[in-house]
Amino acid sequence: MIAAITGLQGVGKTALAVALVHDPDMIDYFRDGILWANLGPEANVIRELHRWASVLKLPENQVEGLHTAEQWGRALRQAIGGRRILLVLDDIWQVDAALALQVGGPRCASLITTRSPSIAARVAFGDVVPLLVNLLASWL
Repeated sequence: MIAAITGLQGVGKTALAVALVHDPDMIDYFRDGILWANLGPEANVIRELHRWASVLKLPENQVEGLHTAEQWGRALRQAIGGRRILLVLDDIWQVDAALALQVGGPRCASLITTRSPSIAARVAFGDVVPLLVNLLASWL
């Protein structure tokens, strides 16, 4: 499952994602952990995949010689296997970056935050929550 939160800068997308990952039910369900990637306009996908490999404690012999996002993705997908992990991709600016970080197995889910409704729709296949909190608050 891939879900996306979209909205203007400062509307609270990241704050909502942080609240969700600290929810006891989420922690219980994704008992094998949460992997978070902060991306932004200059996303370094390989750096994030390398960091996730370190968090997951992949042995050095499994990551030696990995150079491309595809190679890192395969290694992480294999290491994750059937674990329940939530992948949080915060501040997505490029569809390719979001897709390259989809390394979870069948029991994983991804939560994406982005300013772009079109990126959200393309990556989350319609499971998008638009946040209009700041806009609504300014009208009251």
